[in-house]
This record gives sequence, C-alpha cells and structure tokens, in this order.
Amino acid sequence: MKKYFLIVFLLTFIIGFFVVLPAQAALVGNTTQATLSLSPATGSYNANDTFQVSIYINTNGRTIDTVAAYLSYDRVHFSATSIDVTGSVFTMQAENIIDPINGKIKITRGIPYPSTVNSSNGLVARINFTALSGTTPSSDNLTFDFAPGDANQSNAFLAGVPLLSGVYNGLYTVSGGTGDTTAPTVSAFTIPSTATSLTVSISSFAATDNVGVSGYMITETATAPSASATGWSASAPTSYTFASAGSKTLYAWTKDAAGNVSTSRSASVTVTLPDNQAPSIPTSLSATAVSSSQINLSWTASTDNVGISGYRIYRSGTQIATSATNSYSNSGLSASTAYTYTVAAYDAAGNVSAQSTAASATTQASDTTPPSISAVAATSVSANSATITWTTNEAADSQVEYGLTTSYGSQTALNASLVTAHSVLLSNLSASTLYHFRVKSKDATSNLTTSVDYTLTTIAVAPTLSVTLSANPNSGTAPLSEVGLTAVVSGNITDNINYTFYCNRSDTGINITTPYQGKYDNQSQTTYSAPSTICNSTYANAGTYTAKVVVERGTYQAEARTQITVSAAVPSPSPSPTPSTNSLPVGWLDKADAGGVAGWAYDLDAGTSPIDVHVYIDGVIAGATTANLPRPDIVGAADGAVKDANHGFNYSFPVLSAGTHRINVYAINTPVDTNPELTGSPKTINVSSDIPPSPSPSPGPIGNNSLVRLIDDTKVYIIEDGQRRWIPTLDTFVANGYSWSDVQEVDSSVFNQYSEGQPLPVAIEIPSAHANAALVRLANNPRVYALIGTKLHWIPNPDVFNLYRYQWSKIKVITANQFNQYSQTRLLRAIGDTKVYYLNTKNQKKWIINEEVFASYGNKWSDVLEVLPQEIDAYQSVLLVKTVDNPKVYLLEGTTKRWVTTEQVFAQLGYKWEDVDTINLTEFNAFTEGAVIE
Repeated sequence: MKKYFLIVFLLTFIIGFFVVLPAQAALVGNTTQATLSLSPATGSYNANDTFQVSIYINTNGRTIDTVAAYLSYDRVHFSATSIDVTGSVFTMQAENIIDPINGKIKITRGIPYPSTVNSSNGLVARINFTALSGTTPSSDNLTFDFAPGDANQSNAFLAGVPLLSGVYNGLYTVSGGTGDTTAPTVSAFTIPSTATSLTVSISSFAATDNVGVSGYMITETATAPSASATGWSASAPTSYTFASAGSKTLYAWTKDAAGNVSTSRSASVTVTLPDNQAPSIPTSLSATAVSSSQINLSWTASTDNVGISGYRIYRSGTQIATSATNSYSNSGLSASTAYTYTVAAYDAAGNVSAQSTAASATTQASDTTPPSISAVAATSVSANSATITWTTNEAADSQVEYGLTTSYGSQTALNASLVTAHSVLLSNLSASTLYHFRVKSKDATSNLTTSVDYTLTTIAVAPTLSVTLSANPNSGTAPLSEVGLTAVVSGNITDNINYTFYCNRSDTGINITTPYQGKYDNQSQTTYSAPSTICNSTYANAGTYTAKVVVERGTYQAEARTQITVSAAVPSPSPSPTPSTNSLPVGWLDKADAGGVAGWAYDLDAGTSPIDVHVYIDGVIAGATTANLPRPDIVGAADGAVKDANHGFNYSFPVLSAGTHRINVYAINTPVDTNPELTGSPKTINVSSDIPPSPSPSPGPIGNNSLVRLIDDTKVYIIEDGQRRWIPTLDTFVANGYSWSDVQEVDSSVFNQYSEGQPLPVAIEIPSAHANAALVRLANNPRVYALIGTKLHWIPNPDVFNLYRYQWSKIKVITANQFNQYSQTRLLRAIGDTKVYYLNTKNQKKWIINEEVFASYGNKWSDVLEVLPQEIDAYQSVLLVKTVDNPKVYLLEGTTKRWVTTEQVFAQLGYKWEDVDTINLTEFNAFTEGAVIE
C-alpha cells in the first residue's frame, strides 16, 4: 500500500490521452483485472542509438486512481536517460526515479480525488534510453517488478485496493559496440585542511566517464570498493562525518553503469574539536586538622565535557597550590590557627570553574609525644609474603624493617598516610625461612616510635602443575579440518615437558593411552601448538567433540580438555526439514462471531509448547494468535492426542462491516509442511445479527479528539474543531495510537452535527531497510524477527508489525542453529530524528547522549538501523544506571543523573534491581549531577 499513499489527492481534474497500443510481449500474470504493457514490446538498435519506450495501462473495465510502474533494465547494455510524463492520463506525480547504479526505474502517478481512470490504453509515461553495447538477449531485458497481489511492486489501485493482475515486459537487441571497459576518472576532490566539527564539508567532487558516471563513494581506506558494495550514491556527497577527531584521509571513488570503478583521489583534514566549556564547581569541600601543622582537604570531583586536568587550591582567597586529585594536604601551618579554603576545577583548555563554598579548620596544638604502638602481628603468611599489622593511639605513618637477623637490612617504602590502624605487605620473601621485623610510626609532628623485635616463618611451597587447552577454530561446519590445538603449562614445577594430544576423548581423569593423535616429548617451551593437520579426519560429521592434552613434567602430570562444535552447513535461513514421522496438528474451532474466534489447537511434535494459529476473514489473513490458554476440557481429545490443558486460543476481530463473512482458522504445523484447517472451520457469520446490541448513542455534542462511527457503519472518524475527519486506513489508525475500545457508536442526528473535514493523511514512509526484510521466528517461540542484512531485528508488538506492512503468512520458522548465525540489532534511530538509542538485553532503550559515549562502546554508525518513530515509542526506557565498580544507583532524567541514596528510598519508589543498567564511566560522566533522591 506504500505507493498508493504517496500522493495526497488535492486536484479536481483529469487529463485524458489515448493511443493505439502495439503488439504486446508475453504476459506475466493474467488479464482478469488491470494490466501494464510496454510499447514497443520489442526492438532492434545499434550502439549509441537513442530510443523511447512507453508504458500503458489497460484497466480492463475497472476504475483506478493510482498506478505504480517499477522496472528493471539491463544497465550494462542500456542507459535510461530521462522520464517523460507529457500526455499521461495521471496528473499527479509521486515517484519519478532512475537508479543507474542498480538498473531500476520507479514511476508512481495518480489522479486527483474524486476522479478515476478507466481506459484500455491509458499512457502512464515514456522512458528515454541510449543503447550502449551489443546484446542479443534470450529473455526480456526491460521487465516490470511484479508479483500478483504484492502492493509494494508494480500495481494499480482504487482507494488502496491493488487491482493489477498482469504485465507485458519488453525485449530489445543492440548491434555493434564493444561494451564499456573504461573506468571513470575523479577529476576533482577537495576538503578543508582543518575542521572543528566531525562533519566536514566537501568543496568539490567531480568525475568524468566515456559513457556516464553512475555512482560516487567516499571511504577512509585506500582499498578500492567493488561496484556491488554498499555505500554507493547516485550523486556526489557534499559532506562526510567522521567517528572521532584527529588526522584523517578520505578517498573519493566513482563508478559507471558497466561496473568499472575509478582509481581514488585523496584529501586530508585534521579535525580538532574546540573546548570552551568550564568544569562544574567542586562540591562538599571539607577541611580537617590532622596535626598542629597540617590540614587535609577533600571534595566531590567535578565533571567536564572533555576531562578534568586538576584543581586550584585557595587559602583566604589566594591560590596556594594545585592538585590532580580531589584531595590536598596543606602542611607547614602554625599551631592553634584557623584557616579558610576554597577550590576551583580547571581543564586542559584553560577553562576554570567558579570557586567552591568555603571550608575552615583550626590546626591542633603543638605535639611532642610520640605515638604508642600495640597489637603487632604477622598475618596472611605465605611462602613468599606476609602482612604486618599494628595500631597506634594517634594518627601516624607506617613502615617496617625486616631481615634474617636483628640487624634487619631491608625496609618497606614509607606510607605517609596518617592512620591509627596500620597494614604493610612484605613481599619477595623466601619459603620456609625465619624473618625478624620491627615496625615504626611517626605522627604529624615527626614524633617517632619503634617497636621491639618480632619474628615470622614463611611456609613451604607446594608443587603445582596445570595446563590449559584451546582449539582454533573451536567450531565450524562439517567437515571441519585444520583445527589447531594449543596447550599452555603453568606452575612451579621445573623440568622439560611431554605433550600428548587427543582429538576426541570422552573419558575422565589423567591417563595416557593409545591411540593418540600427537605426542611431543622433552619440550622446553611451556606453550606448545600441535600441527593443525593431526585432527583432519576426526571432525567429518556434525557433533560435539572433546579434545584433550596430558602434560608430564618430571614425575608430575596434569590434563586439560576443550570442546569443538561441528554443525551441518546451512547456506541460508530456511524452514527445518520435516521429519518423516511428522504428526499434523489437531484442533477445533468452537466459536466464530462478529467479536472474534475461539477454540483449541495442539501439535504432538511441539510437545507442551504452544503453536500458532492463523485467522482468515473472507480469504484474507486477519492476524495470528498462540494456542496457550487454559482449556481443561481438551485433555484426551482427538483420541488422546492432547497431553495437557494449555492449548486454547482466543482472537478478537477489528470492527467488521455489516453483512456475511467467511471465517477460516488454520493450525501452523511443527515442523512446517502443511497448515491444516481446524475441525469446525470454515464458519459463516452475519455481522448484523451477531453484533451485541449497540450502546445508546451519545445524546449531545461529542468532545474534541473523540473517535466515532455511525451505527451499522465500519468507517471510523475523529472529531477535531467541529469537524469529523475520516481515518481511511488501519495504518493511520495504529500510527496515531488510537484504540478500538475508544470508538463510540452514534446515530445520524449526532453524527450530522459535525461537517465533513479532510480525511487524515495516510502517508507513512517505511524505512527502505524494512521493505524487503525476511520474517523469521523459532519453532517454539512466538517472537517474530525481521532479517535485515545479516542482523535480526525484533518486532516488539503487532501494531509495529502492521505499521511496516509485514504479512503474517510470510513468517518462516527456522532452527536454533540458523537463528544463532545472526547477531541482533542494538542501535536504533527514528526517521527524521538524530537521536540514537541502544537496546539492552532486556530490550529497554537508552538514549546515547553524545558521540563520545557512542564511540566509547566501540559502536559503528553503519550499525544504526532506521525505524519508525512508533517503534521507538514501543520500547521501555532505561531509567536506573550504575557503573561497574560503584554500587550507587542513579535515576536518569534527560541529561541529569540523580543518586538514589538508600535501599529504602529505592524500594519506596517502586524501583526494581533487575531494571538497573550498568554503564561505563564515559557515559556516566556525560550526565550532569542533579539533586540526590532521599
């Protein structure tokens, strides 16, 4: 339906134009309804000749208001130069496109409402071609893109209903010419030498070709792209956006319709992003006197758009020092004296924040008493280390002297931190050895105390030997060969090593038996890679194999294992093969009326898993549901084939038109081969007799933005500013977020109080990536995915499914192995919006606040998928975040983060721990610190 809704019909006239059609080529489809044809249907030309092909519509007695002609042409032997719509019976233009890169032509035209076209030979448009080189084709080489019933290819419409039933293609011969083997030349490519933005303008990009340039591309690599690579554009780009700043080189390429790619022309630029934003003001400054001559300062770190370089320390308004961290010790002060401090943050660009709120402290009185040492102990004693702990009665520094005698001879580095609980690590000790040690502590006024002598004995070293084994590759498709096995040995045992490799061993324990696939004795290296050919004949069939290595070092042994997974080759996703013992589903259609259908369905091959049910109204699929509702009455049905009670289903219809309708319901077989119709189906319903009594019509005027319909009419309107506006399609209804439960039934006396306004616009632009996406799902999972390129994209709900105009009947069931071949899309952007969102594993969306955050996760702009805004709205937002190394949880509000201070507050606000998302520090620092939540 996309092409029909491209035109807003505003005009009120029609141009009629009639010609006599020539003989037509072979018919594709049938002539039961409208047909499209080409004139001339055949032709013979010489190289460099120009010729014209006309497109005609035969409506076969039907009336239409829109026509779409999508054609493919042989771009190697022909060049489509222009489209002429002079004399077309359709006066409105929606698409008029020649795509020389892919050999595609798109023409979509319409007639203004309420006019229509009914003609046996109505001109649509004329296409001008140039013959390039010789060809004698065996089949049509100017063809309509057409499939019966597919509204997204060539078609004709009346009020959105597709009416094209057949097309006549064309076949054209060219004599002479040798084809185009001359590549284009990039004649100009200029960019500025410096830039202050990631997006750099392209001053010039020009090219020449002996026939014509058909594509342009810019890359950051000197490797020439292929003519079929993604990224070519029909016109020269005017700008290029880099992922990061720095010295960059761009390469300009062009190609022609014959697939000849030019050599590149390069240009370089240095991108430097300016920084003129000052850091935030430091907060929570505290001053603590730790001695008679020293006051320690600490504060909450500032944030900056690029990074904090340091802090300026002010005492009584005068700068006295700088600090690279958010703390500072001011020493050399006078005893019993008050001092006042402030702090300001600065960055590398010289931007300085305002000074913080002041903090004051008074130094202690003079101290001449040394600290008192107690509780000296040696803890965590190992073969080569020990931790010495002690306490002092006042804050003091920490140091330990140690050695094999009371002369000591070694001492640890001085830890100048003033603390009362001391802990110092002694390392590089010898095993099974007696050490003497004593501790020393000096307070803030340099009063020193040294302890008495203590001893400790290190423990003996236990012999250790271990090995790890890896396979490269460790997975692949059968037959799998050239698998390399690498063993890495560690431990304190020293001796040469014997390596014994097995390609597939399922036993347990350390043992060496024959046959082995490789034995390599008396090796000095602790990493050994066996030849990749030793396992070539082992992994011929699909399955899971266990490789093993046993290492011997002196009298000690160790072993390790690793798995190699071999799967059957699957060239592309396709339904699983049907087992020979496949059992067809059983089920019953219990009820069908104007409200919907109900019944049960079960498939023995699905076990206890639910199966899908498809519902058709008057031969057209209306939707799908899953048979997973409780139905105790069905256990034992169908000769005992149903094993449990959870296979009932209900499906509610949209509003149906008055009259008789045929309802068919089918069960979807597992694995898929046929889709049998349920017992009791089909059923015929009469809407006028089956619809429950309508609610009483509204007695008076209806509120603005209300949804209404006349009794016994299916058309739905919205009331806006005293007018009723028709909602013409389901797409429009869903896209505006309307609900069927909000539609009111009114009688004509209320309905006619509102004048007829313009229908709601129905044009919804579907992103091109979704147009030809394959639809897949796993056999026992109702989630549907669109396969876009090499990635699976989850469709979050039926409304979004319908907005993309996907068809339930085209969903294919694939195996888990096939499913796991693809990664899933995680980066999304709505049409017309620059915001990029990330989907986490719970399919919650999180706005990526800036380019620096985007790059910090290793993201690529090419991985961002364009989607409809309604899909973005369907995802729940990430609101709660934390970093890896910090348990603090923050609430995100726009570009601000607010700390949730306690677990009690977290619980009172109804938050859930499973909704907390972990982010990196780059993203965390990108948010401004807001008021705490307490």
